[in-house]
Amino acid sequence: MDEKMSDEIISTADYLPIMCKLCDIPVDYEKINGRLPLSFGGEKEREYAITESIHPEDKYCAVANANDYEIYFDNQALTDEEGRFELKDYKVYGTIKMV
Repeated sequence: MDEKMSDEIISTADYLPIMCKLCDIPVDYEKINGRLPLSFGGEKEREYAITESIHPEDKYCAVANANDYEIYFDNQALTDEEGRFELKDYKVYGTIKMV
């Protein structure tokens, strides 16, 4: 099997279409949020992906990651055992990636 590397943005929602492609299982893309990445034969590159950190007793944080920027959300309140958190003393900020 040829090894390939890609810097394409993918989401965890894209794992299902990737696995289905590798197993030759058809996918109805109208019913799911996942998309087949270009590097696996997809038609359109994903514009962004959201990454969240939701761990009990840790601060909630999230990042919207795109090719040319990142937007961060940092919350100071701790996440409870059920993954819930209070919006409290949060900051939102961004960075522009140097291309």
